[in-house]
Amino acid sequence: MNFYKRFMGDYARGTAHLSLAEHGAYSLLLDYYYATEKGLPSDVVALYRICRAFSPEEQQAVVSVAEQYFLIGEDGLRHNTRADEQIRDDLSRIDIARENGKRGGRPKKTKQEPKQEPDENPPGFENGTKQEPGENPAETQDESSPQPEPDTHKPYGLFVSGARGAQVGTPIPPDFEPDRIAVLKAGELNLAVDLEAQRFTAHYQARSETRADASAWQAQFRKWLLDQHQYNSDRNRVTDAKVKAATVYGNRREDQRQSAARTLGVGAQYLTAGEGEQHAIR
Repeated sequence: MNFYKRFMGDYARGTAHLSLAEHGAYSLLLDYYYATEKGLPSDVVALYRICRAFSPEEQQAVVSVAEQYFLIGEDGLRHNTRADEQIRDDLSRIDIARENGKRGGRPKKTKQEPKQEPDENPPGFENGTKQEPGENPAETQDESSPQPEPDTHKPYGLFVSGARGAQVGTPIPPDFEPDRIAVLKAGELNLAVDLEAQRFTAHYQARSETRADASAWQAQFRKWLLDQHQYNSDRNRVTDAKVKAATVYGNRREDQRQSAARTLGVGAQYLTAGEGEQHAIR
């Protein structure tokens, strides 16, 4: 689905207690839910990736929203009751519109003219153009309205399963083993290949996705390794930035303390920080 209804009043009443980070996590999880038209994975690490949650505060917001609004169902996926109902209603309308489209759209209402007995030769027609009794209409009909061709579209590429309908293709093997190329790539990216293979298998088993064949799953795993490496790099960059900011703040506070001590003509040991101000001890 590329569109879903969002009722602002209902949303505000049901989420008034959420923090700003939790509102962001809820919106991202809902977008993903409607886009895939099925439940969310139960693995919290997969939810972190959906929300791009790098810091501990962001990850805690994701967990809090998931535990409140996306409970794990019997199928092992996280479900939101209202989203499931909305998806069912929308898919029903989509199917009706699709059937109407196959029939050429909604039937148009036409005004029927009263029937009249035709003249032997109506005005504007040459002699011989009137259809004689027993003549086959199919033999005299022109070809101005060709019949529509059947839809021969077939799925292509690595992804061979959709959000609806029967699945085709190969599901991920329960005993998935990375090939030699993937093992070497994991070593280059400083990733534990066995751990990543377990997480990869659990993730796609929960999503019930399929691929064209076993080689397609190997290609998908190599992409997983690259994505995980990028995720780790982004997380480390955010952590380093926070540490640097805290260090700069601490140094600035110490510089202010030394400056105040020089101004008052006392030693820095006689100054203490309190409520954002410097106080001299006399």
